Amino acid sequence: MILTQNAPALAQSREDTYLAGGTVNGPTAISLATKVSLYDDHVSLRTNVMFGANATSATGCKITGWLILRYWNSTSTWEGPRNTFTCEGALNKAGTAIALWWDNWAGYTSADGAQGRVCVDLYYNGSTSSGWQRCYTAPVTWEG
Repeated sequence: MILTQNAPALAQSREDTYLAGGTVNGPTAISLATKVSLYDDHVSLRTNVMFGANATSATGCKITGWLILRYWNSTSTWEGPRNTFTCEGALNKAGTAIALWWDNWAGYTSADGAQGRVCVDLYYNGSTSSGWQRCYTAPVTWEG
């Protein structure tokens, strides 16, 4: 295979999961996940939350995700837009191991690396104030 100077960069995709509560695959597990894809100046982020059957008594759920972008050999970063969705569907599927993914953002960037960041807020007894929040920042995915 011959690569020319104008050839697109190799696609890189990475999925990371973080146990935010309970035990792995247990009835009290709460896991957060990010999926970052970076290809030829196009980047995308998907986020996920899954609940074990007895993980929470929450009545509401919101999931927020965004990208942290950077250049190779630089410690400076900048962020993509933050998007928030209701994740009550994930509460309704607690204990089923069905993963619901949210497409947070996709667009073009000059960045060489991207990290997914996901936060989940749980609400109790119909409250509009978050009663529990956990966040996770995935390792950097570098364009190949």
